[in-house]
Amino acid sequence: FFDRDPVQFLLELSSIVRALYVGQPFISGVARCSNYLFGLHNIDWAPIFIELMSRKVDTLKIDDYWYTPYLSMQGADALRERLPMLGKKIWFEATCNVYKTAMMYEINDHSVNADPSRNPR
Repeated sequence: FFDRDPVQFLLELSSIVRALYVGQPFISGVARCSNYLFGLHNIDWAPIFIELMSRKVDTLKIDDYWYTPYLSMQGADALRERLPMLGKKIWFEATCNVYKTAMMYEINDHSVNADPSRNPR
C-alpha cells in the first residue's frame, strides 16, 4: 500500500513527530499465523521500534490483534531490556502474545508491564 519502504517511512516520520500509532487491520489473503505488520512479512520489528523510540518519538502504540506473531519472544525481550535504557521518558504499548504470565517491574525508573490478558485474541 506504499510506493516506498514502510520501514523507511516510519523512521523518517519518527524524526518529525513525538507520537505514533500503528493499527493493523485484517487483510484478506494474509494468514492469521503470519508475521505481518504494516504491509510487510517476516520483519524483526523490535530493532525498528527501538530505533523509532531513540529518535523524536516518545509514544508508540502498536495494535496488531490479527497477526500477533509479528513480535517474537526475542523481540519482546529486547524491547523490555532496551527501551528503558534509551535515556528518556517513553510510553510503548504493543499487542503481544508471547508471554503466558503477566510481568510487572521497574527498571531504570521505567515501569514495565507485560500483560497477556490485554490481548483479546
